[in-house]
Amino acid sequence: MNPGSVLLSGVLMFEHLGWTDAANDIVRALEATIAAKIVTYDFARQ
Repeated sequence: MNPGSVLLSGVLMFEHLGWTDAANDIVRALEATIAAKIVTYDFARQ
């Protein structure tokens, strides 16, 4: 399961709606989570 694709789809939707603050918040949260190495199995094995 890859929740990142669902979250990034949400980012695209928010950007389309003009909700750039919400989109940016999600992107920053994903970046921080990956930087902290809190990842799903598909990322961890690479």
